[in-house]
Order: sequence, then structure tokens, then C-alpha cells
Amino acid sequence: SYHDAATYSEALGDGGANAVLRFSDGGEGKFDENRGLADAIKLLAPIKSKHASISHADLWALAANVAIEVMGGPRVPTRFGRVDASSSAESVDSAAGRLPGFFFSFLHSPKMHL
Repeated sequence: SYHDAATYSEALGDGGANAVLRFSDGGEGKFDENRGLADAIKLLAPIKSKHASISHADLWALAANVAIEVMGGPRVPTRFGRVDASSSAESVDSAAGRLPGFFFSFLHSPKMHL
């Protein structure tokens, strides 16, 4: 959810939580900074199938908020209404200045980033 939302740029008027990184044919789905996130997306696929009316972006936000609470953090209210991108063409051009570099690859394992 963070990587989806963190691309938002008020100055540029684009990016944000639109679930575009679920597309693996290009754009945000191919950013090095998003390596390993396809596994998390796959884990949420059965929930998305069961609840087709919720957008991917809203589901990811809800999942992140639930995870925070389950791990002992505060309850974070989820507001719904995000609209999913329809293709990778809706991606931002670059992660530069939007997402942190892929320095979380502890011992070259992208799954550790999850």
C-alpha cells in the first residue's frame, strides 16, 4: 500500500494509490523499488475475488491498516473510494524522488522487503 500511494506528487499532479503496480508489463510494476510486491498482491487475490466491489487500491490500504493493528499498532481507519488504474500506462514515469531506493534488499533477498 505504501509503494502504491508514495508515488503521489502534488507538484506534478500524478501518482498515488491506484494499484497500477499490479501490472507487470511495465511502469510501476517493473520498478526495482517494487520488487517482491507481486507476492503480496497474490496473497490478496482470493480476498479480491470474494469482494469484487472493492478496488485493489482500497484492499491494499485496508490490508496495510489491518496489518498495523495486528502487529500491535494503533487502529488506522480506512477510507474507501480509490479508483484502480486500468493499465500500466497510468504509471508514473519513474520512482526517482517518489520511492526510496531498493536498499531494503537485505542480503540480496527481495522477499525480505515485504
